[in-house]
Amino acid sequence: MPAIPSLKERYRDYFDIGAAITPQLLQTKGDLIKTQFSSLTAENQMKPGPIHPAPDTWAFEDADAIAAFAREHNLHLRGHTLVWHNQTPEWFYEGGDKDTLLSRVKAHMQVMFDRYAKDIIAWDVVNEAVADQGDEIFRDSRYHQILGDNLVVRSFELARELLPGGYFVYNDYNEIMPAKRTKILALLDMLKSAGNLVDAFGFQCHWNIHDLDLDELRRSIELYAAKGVHLQMTELDLSLYASSDKEIYDAATPENLALQADLYGKIFAIFREYKDVIDSVTFWGATDADSWLQGFPVRNRPYNQPLLFDGECQPKECFRRVVEF
Repeated sequence: MPAIPSLKERYRDYFDIGAAITPQLLQTKGDLIKTQFSSLTAENQMKPGPIHPAPDTWAFEDADAIAAFAREHNLHLRGHTLVWHNQTPEWFYEGGDKDTLLSRVKAHMQVMFDRYAKDIIAWDVVNEAVADQGDEIFRDSRYHQILGDNLVVRSFELARELLPGGYFVYNDYNEIMPAKRTKILALLDMLKSAGNLVDAFGFQCHWNIHDLDLDELRRSIELYAAKGVHLQMTELDLSLYASSDKEIYDAATPENLALQADLYGKIFAIFREYKDVIDSVTFWGATDADSWLQGFPVRNRPYNQPLLFDGECQPKECFRRVVEF
């Protein structure tokens, strides 16, 4: 059997190819990860809730294991994420006033930078702060209720103060949908006008095979890059289910897998075209078996298959479309 081509070698002259991983995945699929990917992101282990569950409690073990693996195999490491409403422990908000929350965010950042700054090449400073619906730019999170519209700018100011040489990213999803894109562009303007606080915008790239508009993808890349930021594709997967799909499939159809392969090929052709502004492309998982999309959001769905490798670490047709160009 011929050797499988290496994604990271094929894209060496384009951008980093990454995967979101867990320490457990490093134990079971470490060979695949170290040979195929040039960059790692901790799926959950560096988020505030898991790593800092109580004021005087830090759970470094899992994050340390990921950082050690990256060092051992000369892989880049992304820091995900410092400020995110969805996995911030309740104690951050206790007291309910702006100064207290900011002091806790600052202290959290300081510990993370002190421990991991030598390993991490890019930090997702704030994650998913923009509202999906309505006219307001910011979602109505606990962070926003306490800090107001200044929450993202202030978070980036703290990061820049504590780690002046850091590479800082704002990360969000639904990034190519025109209404939300307009809000994200306005937020990038805020960060730039406040002192060039942001280095890159992170496209989460949680897409599906049925309704991805490649023209909007291309237009979005150009619009974001025009703001003077680099781009990182931070959480890429390509679900076999449409966003609104309520159907439960018994198995992936050959037609859907063929459509997925064709679309992955087209997506990466666009990414290669914009290699001068794209730093990295990270898959949210290493194989189909590890994907967060198994059963999401309809819990009785069968196993989704959104990535390039199947659950046995074998390359799918979509892998061939990505490496053959």
